[in-house]
Amino acid sequence: MTEVSPLGTIIARTARGTGWLIAWRMATRLLGLASTVVLVRLLAPEDFGLIALATSFTLVVEAMALIDVEDAVTRERAPTREVYDTAFTLGLLRGLAIGGMIAALAFPAARFFAEPRLASVILALGLGFLLDGLTNVGVVDFRRDFAFHREVQLWLVPRLLSILLALAAALLLRSYWALVIGILSQRVLRVAFSYRMHPFRPRLGLRAWRGLMGYSLWLSAITAASLLRDRADSILLGRLLGTAPVGIFAIGTEIAALPTTELIEPTSRAAFSGFSTARNTGLNAGETWLHIVGSLTLLTFPAGVGLA
Repeated sequence: MTEVSPLGTIIARTARGTGWLIAWRMATRLLGLASTVVLVRLLAPEDFGLIALATSFTLVVEAMALIDVEDAVTRERAPTREVYDTAFTLGLLRGLAIGGMIAALAFPAARFFAEPRLASVILALGLGFLLDGLTNVGVVDFRRDFAFHREVQLWLVPRLLSILLALAAALLLRSYWALVIGILSQRVLRVAFSYRMHPFRPRLGLRAWRGLMGYSLWLSAITAASLLRDRADSILLGRLLGTAPVGIFAIGTEIAALPTTELIEPTSRAAFSGFSTARNTGLNAGETWLHIVGSLTLLTFPAGVGLA
């Protein structure tokens, strides 16, 4: 029997994780498509544009205070209790900071875009970022252990329930608030499921902040730049043209980015766990990277050309 090399094991586990994450993205897309078909019959185009504009604005604000501690914990060789508690505390502080910034900017943003309804929507979405800060940091172990099927469960069940709530709200309210309810309920349910699915119970503490922040700040800077790049056009269109064109543009952009969002992003998430494991076990992560990039090229290049 041929013995499988440690690197081959990591690549195989990464491939299985990628399969789970792509399946989750596909399931999410199907659920989103089904809900959108119903929601477009119940809500007006400007409702979608209003939510798209508010979401773009809040994500840009989030980029200003983004600290990605989950990846920092994932790459740790043997994270201690102090590392997990510090990651949770930093995440909670991040949520408080983002929520406070969004609350402070909600009404100025509504005046800037000449859309009074925008202030209340932005405030509601700001609450969602605060809720994210309460997520059980123990679920990072799903990525560390390549247990992506559990991570998919953590995302998919709240997503399904939030869609049902959004549809019910749309039937009752016939308002953009149905979309807000869907977004917030998904965050609430995800936080609740994070404690249901993992036994770890975080405490407040910052003893391991130096090690986490040293890596997180560089990663956060890259992520912030990407968010600003991706959301600046929607904000500009909202200022110049209003909410309805933003809604149309947002849907078109989402379709055009499908090869990236449905193939590259899930693979990158699984690959990060593979890179971290290779690094922590003394293996050369470069070969893993070449295998993954080659496989992605075979998928994404024809998908992008075909979609265009």
